[in-house]
Amino acid sequence: MEIDSLREAFDRVVEKRTLSSTKVQEAIDQIVNEVTQAISKMQMMNTDSMDSCDHSHILAELKAKLNGVAPLNQLEGCQKELNVALSKYLKLLEKSFNPDISKAYRNVDFEASTINNIIANHFYRQGLFDLGDSFVHECGESDGSYLKSSFQEMYGILEAMKARNLEPALNWAAKNHDQLLQNSSMLELKLHSLQFVEILTNKRSKDEALQYARTHLGPFAFMHEAEIPRLMACLGLISPHMPSSCHQRNGRSYLRS
Repeated sequence: MEIDSLREAFDRVVEKRTLSSTKVQEAIDQIVNEVTQAISKMQMMNTDSMDSCDHSHILAELKAKLNGVAPLNQLEGCQKELNVALSKYLKLLEKSFNPDISKAYRNVDFEASTINNIIANHFYRQGLFDLGDSFVHECGESDGSYLKSSFQEMYGILEAMKARNLEPALNWAAKNHDQLLQNSSMLELKLHSLQFVEILTNKRSKDEALQYARTHLGPFAFMHEAEIPRLMACLGLISPHMPSSCHQRNGRSYLRS
């Protein structure tokens, strides 16, 4: 079979490559060994009595040994064998598979509507709602509101969170509670945890924070036994005499620990 022939040719390339790599490493090790020995001989000799003839003798001996090793001749032979195996493998590939990509072309109907929806969806995903609306209008597609509604909601939630308003995000999480549970997502718990800390740091009301925890964090206690006690421990970090900035640092740093 053609696949078996390709596999055998590929295995030959791997074998030759491994052999070439081994020969290269052996040649390098041998050269390093000869040079190291020559340096050791120079260092062991008494430098006070050493003259230029001694240096020349050691270097000439090193040169003769390197010429005897003939590393280039060894490597050229291995490299030639590798190139031959690789060339045969490439020729076999060209013979087995047609490299002309146009042969895979099929004359199918071009669905302009699908492409337009993909482009419009990209604009809405990037928050470019005016550009997306203009594109939908120019290409003559139907109303794109069904495409952008979810992205408008997402960007609205993000803007609200930047203003420290978690209500839109909490409403979205409550609406998608079942889906989040199926995906084992902790998003809803994290949002309620942030809201709990916001109540502690901004309103400085432990009673209100406890009531919020009972109502919104209680249902998660059986799934996140370690997280809830950490949140409750934040109550001990809040003091009515501390500035609000200290509350925020204490609460958030404890949650990140």
